[in-house]
Amino acid sequence: GPAGEAAVATLRQIVGEYPFTERYLDLITEAYGADATFSEAFAATLSGALEDRGYAWLDASGAAVKSAASELYLAMLDASEAILEADDRGRAAIRDAGHEAPIARLDGALPIFVDGPDGRARLIVDGDRIRSGRGGAIGSVTEWRSRLRDEPERFSPNVASRPALESYLLPVAATVLGPGEIAYWSQLPPLFEALDVPFPAVHPRAAWTVIEPNIRRLLEKLDLDPDGLADGGAEASRALTEAARPETVETELEGLRALAAGRMDGLEAAVGEQLPGLKAAVGKTRKAIAKAVDQLARQVDQDARGRLDVQLGQIRRCAAHLFPGRRPQERVLSPIPYLARHGAALIDDLAERTDAWLAASLAGPGDDG
Repeated sequence: GPAGEAAVATLRQIVGEYPFTERYLDLITEAYGADATFSEAFAATLSGALEDRGYAWLDASGAAVKSAASELYLAMLDASEAILEADDRGRAAIRDAGHEAPIARLDGALPIFVDGPDGRARLIVDGDRIRSGRGGAIGSVTEWRSRLRDEPERFSPNVASRPALESYLLPVAATVLGPGEIAYWSQLPPLFEALDVPFPAVHPRAAWTVIEPNIRRLLEKLDLDPDGLADGGAEASRALTEAARPETVETELEGLRALAAGRMDGLEAAVGEQLPGLKAAVGKTRKAIAKAVDQLARQVDQDARGRLDVQLGQIRRCAAHLFPGRRPQERVLSPIPYLARHGAALIDDLAERTDAWLAASLAGPGDDG
């Protein structure tokens, strides 16, 4: 609707006019049409961008999925004590390994949500009964089983049961996960076991940083390692500034520090023996001298930064492209501007590199492939 049209107009301003801008903005405009649900629009965008790569998209809110999922929820209701115990065991395993459990505990809460008049609420075991949330509908296991049978669309998994539900509906040998997902999946084997759902092998997903030609040229010119800019370029800027200090000035500053420290040590010893009442004053003098030398060093660095203004700006520019906000690109930047500039060739490149990375990681370090 109008809100979507306004969002696309804003996106156009952000992306700018590039060889493939129209292609991807048309794709988004069509996908997010007035009659599309959010999940349908998202799947249409992915399908259009990835073209004929053979992906399948499953809508978790679809009626068929909801109906099939209800069988696993029924198993959770029937074995509620075992499910809660599995939750405790998973959390304990993480703690025993020296980490904090990623999924927080809610006393008596089963890993199932139910939609009600006031939104979604967890199903909570309360003695021999189950209720929704802290003050919602309450009933026996038999009554909740009946509700599940009659209205499966009202029930959904939480962060813990969603992985088990996925493997229950679509059993796989391995699942590909990001760092955050691996962290909380490590808490879930006991839940899979309690539900008699095979736990798949976990494989870390590939992660790439897009280095465009202009940024690559700057990196080469400045002799910078892309991974070294994760701190926003702070260390690279410090090293460049330090290298720009006149060598003789740096030598004399270090000599002054050493000389001052040595003479203050002698003065402190003499005062301690002959004028102990002035010991605090000597300490203040030591600090004042050190502060004055540091201030002079900062002024030297400030002069160097003034001469290095262009290079330091280039370091900041590279860091902003590679680690915006000091975070990985993929956690901050949309792929749309990159696709607008480079088109499907970017996806081909990513796919090729990912295939090679996957083959190498599956082969392992052995010599036999």
